[in-house]
This record gives sequence, C-alpha cells and structure tokens, in this order.
Amino acid sequence: MPQVTDRAHGLAVAGLVLRPATMEDLDSTGWIVKYGFPDGQGCDYKFPYRDGHPDGFLSWTRQECKEYLEQPEKFTFLVVTAPVVEDDVVVHKPIALGVWDIATETKSTGGGKQVRWEKLSMSIWDTSYSTPKLRK
Repeated sequence: MPQVTDRAHGLAVAGLVLRPATMEDLDSTGWIVKYGFPDGQGCDYKFPYRDGHPDGFLSWTRQECKEYLEQPEKFTFLVVTAPVVEDDVVVHKPIALGVWDIATETKSTGGGKQVRWEKLSMSIWDTSYSTPKLRK
C-alpha cells in the first residue's frame, strides 16, 4: 500500500517517490529529457541540433523547467525519484518528470522559452515511445 513520506512530501511505492519538483531537481531534468525521449518530436522541433550541442541542450532544458517552477499557479511539476548509490551513500535522484498546464487560459511568463505542451510526461523507463518524424 502506498505511503506518504514526510521526507519527500510525496507518495512512496517500492522505493520510488512521486513528489513536487524543486529547484534542486533542475540539474537532473536535462538527463531525463535526453534519455527519456531521444527522438522526441518536441525536442527535435525546439532544439534540432542538440546532439552536436549537448551543453546548450542541457542548459535550455534546465531553463524550461526553471520557468515551470517559477509559475506554480500555471504549471504543476512533479518528479519521481529512485534510490541510487553515489560515493557509497544512497540518495534519491529524479528519474522521471511530468509537467501539466493547470491554467490553460493563463499566459505563461518568462523568456518565451516554455514548452507549449498542455501535458508533458517523460520517463527514462519508457523509451519505447516514439513520435513520427516530420516529412518535408
């Protein structure tokens, strides 16, 4: 049976924790997007040369997610964390994320870099998802 954990303020199941994202999660977001949707049509459209510019892609993804966190009245942003071992210590690292536009009639703010998907859900565990490529 799922249990709410005080540490994460989220839902814990079999070591995985679903919780609200924080600014501390931003460094993990690029990794999740890169490996969760390697052929994602949204990423292809917004950052077509990401393979040749991985630092730019990670920076762009981090900025996108930061803008979501800065607008909690507009977006709900959740992460799933899993226990991993780093330097012989078990820590919880984000492995999946989801962003929902909960105020579709409200204009988003920021540098105009927001991902304009009404619902976005990414997971490194389900990389079987594939979108058709646009044809010229």
